[in-house]
Amino acid sequence: MATRYTIRQINKSRGNRTWYGCTYRDGCSPEQVSLHTTSKQVAQAWLRKMESAEMVPPLIRRAEMDIPLEKAESEYLAYIRLAHKPITYVTYSYRLRPCWEFFAKNKVDSLRKITPVVLTQLVESFTEDRRKTLRERFKSLRAWMAWCVDHYELLDFAPWRKVKLRPLPPQEEKEFWTVAQLEAILAAAPTPLYRLFLGFMVYSGLRYREALTMRWEDISPDLSYFTLVGKMDKFAKMPIAAKLRTLIESVRQDGVSGRIFPPSVMPQTSCELIPILKVVVMTAGLKAPGRIGYHKIRHSFATNLLRSGIDVRTVSQAMRHAQVSTTLDIYCHTTEKSVVDAVNSI
Repeated sequence: MATRYTIRQINKSRGNRTWYGCTYRDGCSPEQVSLHTTSKQVAQAWLRKMESAEMVPPLIRRAEMDIPLEKAESEYLAYIRLAHKPITYVTYSYRLRPCWEFFAKNKVDSLRKITPVVLTQLVESFTEDRRKTLRERFKSLRAWMAWCVDHYELLDFAPWRKVKLRPLPPQEEKEFWTVAQLEAILAAAPTPLYRLFLGFMVYSGLRYREALTMRWEDISPDLSYFTLVGKMDKFAKMPIAAKLRTLIESVRQDGVSGRIFPPSVMPQTSCELIPILKVVVMTAGLKAPGRIGYHKIRHSFATNLLRSGIDVRTVSQAMRHAQVSTTLDIYCHTTEKSVVDAVNSI
């Protein structure tokens, strides 16, 4: 299979001077990896190295380039610890630990021994029934192996391409709060500032940690949009709904700056914030069964948009999902009641 390489700068017009290495394989989508440099000379050196390595017979490359699994695991965790937030490190290590334990148990001690057959056996060993758990674990596993390809320059290492998750039974519809119930929760908020905190989740679908770290500087002067750096350090520019604008105006003061919800006025941990939400929900007169948490507000935001007729692609953009399939998998589930409601709506 012919492989070609190029280098390029992506989004240069927006000020991004970083060089990227592009790999083109027959029958596959182009792959792009950041070279973590703004120097064209360094990028060209990478290109020459990749092109010269491509001239080495594949069997020789495979025999000469293999990495001990223990080394690949420890160096990846070190990279995650340095390059990402602590919560990301904990999340990735939690997802990958069972995979690495499976490799150790089956005497897979180097990267080249991770074949499609081994990965299929690994996937089949997953016992969780939760669709999200399975998907996220496999996604983290692929991210680790892709990092190994880039970091160790393993040119023909891609065992995950031929492995797919087994089909899962249909997911039952999760509980959510309707628009009227969310309005009741907002009305029951003990303070205007806490009501604004909830408003960022109710009207923009933010995660509670994203809302908690919002700054006044993130909000545009005309209150038309706000910016944030969300999960996995992704930048986003979000429009401000009219109802959220009203909540902002109720607490905003001229010349104010810094965090909107600093530790001096707002608890910062979930163990402190969850009891407050439970009291507010009970005060609102809601007795919905199931877990009460801030992510339920985000889930309700997406579900209410879909039920109001907003197309999935727009909802996916509002939720800041990397792929529309994520929105489809998590929120577009059906139940017998959903089907009954659908046919009776005609």
